[in-house]
Amino acid sequence: PPQARLPLAPKRLLRDYVAIIVNPRFQRLSAAAAFNFAALWVYIASAPAFVLDILKLSEREFGWFFVPMISGMILGAFVSGRSAGKVSGAKLVSIGFACSAVAMAMNLGYNLFTDVPKVPWAVLPMMLNAFGIALVFPIVTLAILDMYPRQRGSASSLQAFTGLVLNAAIAGVLSPLISDHALWLIATAIAFLTIGFGFWRWEARVSRMRSGNGATQTVPGETL
Repeated sequence: PPQARLPLAPKRLLRDYVAIIVNPRFQRLSAAAAFNFAALWVYIASAPAFVLDILKLSEREFGWFFVPMISGMILGAFVSGRSAGKVSGAKLVSIGFACSAVAMAMNLGYNLFTDVPKVPWAVLPMMLNAFGIALVFPIVTLAILDMYPRQRGSASSLQAFTGLVLNAAIAGVLSPLISDHALWLIATAIAFLTIGFGFWRWEARVSRMRSGNGATQTVPGETL
């Protein structure tokens, strides 16, 4: 509505951006989302080497990687939407991280016991990981947006900026160093997932402590 619109004021916009990005809670939540997705993005950024060199597929067979991955994200988004109001956000996040952890274990186990990864077994863990990420991401995003009900656009753009910076660093710096070896890719993905989960648990612990002290802040996703 017109009465809720804010005038375009560059100084105020910059001040709001700075206030949001230095907020420790925003930093924890945006880092949780960014690193969680990075566990999948490292494979996306390394797709040419992963598909052509590791899986030994042709340039016309990238669908073996992208179709299961995208299907997992679509299914996860569907389940997340259908679960809204029925399952707490915190529980959905726990399920999402658990799915990603199982996917990492499957991926690591398969690659430890095979010399030449083959489809579909090498890509099925990606589908489960994408499913888990799609459960986590909306809850974390809503928690960030609820922090700034009158500045949702600014909060959303800064969250996207955080993720894009990390993705760019992975694609431009990290991926060329690790994309030739399946186990290096897996180890990196596990590290990113662990970091993302660590930021989420950190924020949940801080929120519980503040709630116990009488503050109104709740555990992320608890009331979603």
